[in-house]
Amino acid sequence: MTEGFVLKKEVDCYMIGNQAFHLTVGLNQSGLPSIQSLILSSQPYINWSHQYYPLAPILTVQQVDYSPQLGNMHFLRFEIVEAKELDITYALSNAD
Repeated sequence: MTEGFVLKKEVDCYMIGNQAFHLTVGLNQSGLPSIQSLILSSQPYINWSHQYYPLAPILTVQQVDYSPQLGNMHFLRFEIVEAKELDITYALSNAD
């Protein structure tokens, strides 16, 4: 497998990839991380992403669901780790 990378493209927009693909992650209109594009090197003219689905977790703690879509969790930040990983950090809302 080829070496992966993470590059910051612009404010809150990052490219993740390797020799086989490039994945662009950024904030959607709701302010949630989503896949903006997914391009395979073998098919460079096709965007395989589906931008309507955010990259957001759904957590269940003591039978209560938490997620940005439910309004009880929010996106905090992106963080590049060792130029190979993109961490996406969420936090529970203060009301909970």
